[in-house]
Order: sequence, then C-alpha cells, then structure tokens
Amino acid sequence: VFSFYLNRDASGTPGGEIIFGGVDSTLVDETRLNYAKLTNQTYWEFKMDEVKIEGVTVGCGAGCSAVADSGTSLIVGPTAEVDKINAKIGATSVSSVAIVDCSSIDTLPNITFAINGVEHTLEPKDYVIKVTVLFQTQCISGFSGMDLPMVDWILGDVFLGKFYTVFDVDQKRVGFAPLASSS
Repeated sequence: VFSFYLNRDASGTPGGEIIFGGVDSTLVDETRLNYAKLTNQTYWEFKMDEVKIEGVTVGCGAGCSAVADSGTSLIVGPTAEVDKINAKIGATSVSSVAIVDCSSIDTLPNITFAINGVEHTLEPKDYVIKVTVLFQTQCISGFSGMDLPMVDWILGDVFLGKFYTVFDVDQKRVGFAPLASSS
C-alpha cells in the first residue's frame, strides 16, 4: 500500500505527502475510502461509472476506463466529452488551452465523478486553475480533451488534489476519500 495527498494550495501545509506502507489517519478517515478494483494493474486503471454536471451525465455515460495519475496535471478525457464540459463551464479555447472567466468561478457548477457507485465531487475552485504571469491572472479549465488509445479518462492532479488516494497493490485496488478536514 502507498497513499498520496497533493495540496493544490501553494501556501498550504503540508504541501503534500506520499506514504509507503500505510495511510495518514490525520488526513483521511479510512472508513470513507471508496475502493475501485483495478482492471489493469500496469496503469492503476479502474472502471468509472460516469461524469455529471448538476445531475446530468456529460461523460462516460455507459461506464468507461480511468486511471489515477499524479504525473498528469489536468483531468484528461475524450475530446467530445471534455468539449461538452468546457462548454458547460463557459470555457473558450485559446491556443489549445480552455480559458474560464475568473469572475464566474463562484457561479460555475460542481462536476461529479461516479466511481464504484460513489460520487466524488469537484467544486469550481477545485477544477479551475488560477495562473498569474506578469501581474495578470488567467483562469484555466482543469479539463483537457485527448482521445487516448489505452484509457478513456486520466484523473490527474486536478482530481487527486481534492481527495486522499490509496494505491493498494496487494488487493489490486485504488481508493479515494475526502480529506478529513473537508468531511
């Protein structure tokens, strides 16, 4: 077993952690971990039920494959499905990046990923990334469209930053739970 926490708040402490051989019980209530059986151990691949916005399925409608990947910054999904999501949050594509109006963040919808029958919800503050360069702030959608041959969705840091993640090699499963502070 190894477990992973990524704090997306640059000023937050801890900044994140990885624990080999266990789980940090100060960060997660282990009884709330939702485990999904791996369908491919090589990539930590599992079945995801669907992606919803305000109760309406916008992706992965018949179930699909997903991987939990801390080496991917964004949430990556099929282009047509991500285009729907970005349209729902008012994102416009500029040089292959989906830009969101920063003043609209508080009014954007939550986006829910159903895994193993349990809903894992991202709020706008979780999936919109604020980037400041030369005193100018832009807001970027945390969703990127890419049609991949091996897997449908990659749940990268935008997703993983909201949850405590446990990779259980022996039981061939991956688990997600809200952080103890957000329970």
